[in-house]
Amino acid sequence: MLGKLLHQSLHRLAQRYGPIISIKLGHVSTIVVLSPEAAELFLKVRDVVFASRPKVQSSDYLTFGTKGLAFTEYGSYWHTIRKWCILHIFSSSKLKNFAPVRKAEIEP
Repeated sequence: MLGKLLHQSLHRLAQRYGPIISIKLGHVSTIVVLSPEAAELFLKVRDVVFASRPKVQSSDYLTFGTKGLAFTEYGSYWHTIRKWCILHIFSSSKLKNFAPVRKAEIEP
């Protein structure tokens, strides 16, 4: 229904309905932002509202009740987990220590 030239179809929809459109793509509700002003509203002013990932039932089983960094909701717990990752996994000393392991993984 959107046609082969998606950008033109979205432009026509924006002219008709405005710069923020909610479209259902299959079973996924998608918000399309079609103007720089609306994008700034989403990314700068209301960023905390859209910071969390959608909660899916499989993440409860895969990450022990959404306790992993990738699936946890945005908030104080997410900040704590992120801080631990930066300090204990992605610090420059840890990256240097694991450089030979990474190099061995990419070589044939």
